[in-house]
Amino acid sequence: MLALGPLTNLALAVIKDPSLPQKIKRLIIIGGAFGFQSNGSTRATGDNPASEWNVYVDPEAAKLVFEAGFNLSAVGLDVATHPSIELSDHHRAALSAASNPQSEFLLGVVAFVERRGFRSYCGLIDSLAVAAAIDSQVLTFEPVAVAVETQSALSLGQTIVDRRDHFRWSNLPTIDSASEVNADRFFDLLIPSLTSPASVAKAR
Repeated sequence: MLALGPLTNLALAVIKDPSLPQKIKRLIIIGGAFGFQSNGSTRATGDNPASEWNVYVDPEAAKLVFEAGFNLSAVGLDVATHPSIELSDHHRAALSAASNPQSEFLLGVVAFVERRGFRSYCGLIDSLAVAAAIDSQVLTFEPVAVAVETQSALSLGQTIVDRRDHFRWSNLPTIDSASEVNADRFFDLLIPSLTSPASVAKAR
């Protein structure tokens, strides 16, 4: 199962059915930042210096989902905004040459975010999570003990990882967080899926 936005609806579903986490083999979310890469901080997307948007807008829901017992894999800003996740000139040329609706759509999304001063990765984040669901080697995951800040105005929505060798809190949920991305493998999935004749036929 993929959750690509804030976790409000999923949290409500868990409240309605607390056994839901046991019914889902794996939950992959776009959310948080877990300290594996510096860009997780420099490219933070919440409305404060420390948070990611999907967690920030409903941190109580994120906290509930993180603690619910899902087999949860989080794709945080650490990898979702990594500099290697950028469309190269070669990628853009291939998409332009394909001249089909799906390639043009992605190029349009990327042009929109770039006009707003962001980089092309902003238009690729959700597809990274989809790629990880298809190919387990796109992302490397590591277990982390994590809490979600739900009160501080300064760090509301921050995903706080406890990495201490001693005194680590024992009550924190452990999830799998993406720590590295194989960008070549990701683009080897993404670009052909949009530009190949088979993808054109499916779109029609």
